[in-house]
Amino acid sequence: MRALLSHPARLLTSCFAVLTLLAHLAAAQLPRPIGPVSDYGAVLDRAGRDHIGGLVTDALARHGVSVHILVSWEDPYADADRFASELLVAWALDRAATILVVFVRYGTFWESRVRIGSETRRIFGSIEGRLQREIAELTEHRRIEEAMVTFFAAFDRAVAGNRRAIDARSAGMPRWVLALAVG
Repeated sequence: MRALLSHPARLLTSCFAVLTLLAHLAAAQLPRPIGPVSDYGAVLDRAGRDHIGGLVTDALARHGVSVHILVSWEDPYADADRFASELLVAWALDRAATILVVFVRYGTFWESRVRIGSETRRIFGSIEGRLQREIAELTEHRRIEEAMVTFFAAFDRAVAGNRRAIDARSAGMPRWVLALAVG
């Protein structure tokens, strides 16, 4: 009896080890962040990296949002939406005041996706669609650095628009209601 059970148990253990290894390798296919701008696609020169890095620093200082950008020629899913969503979680950006902008090349064309963390969504609402639309055409025309710069301008406009909407909603409220809401 012991000889019959030991063989299937070894086979089961081996299968489990192989599945664990495959799962680890699948997760390892995602690129790791190498700073706020992870340019694996080599689209930025030194001046471009410095310029975009300054815009990232400015966004954090002015709006309290950490922006992360990935440029890649590889997508393990062959699906930009899934790739961006998986990166948001893998890089632990999904629950913070963060924005992830992904530029990925498929053959001769580029796609971009914007994902925001839950804290960013809480503060500014669902702004990713608006930001995505602002950079889509530039991305399609392979003007990736210009799309990055445009993203930051679009983000500033989205933040300003949301603040005006909040101010307009609160303008009609009596001051005592605002005082209760604030503190």
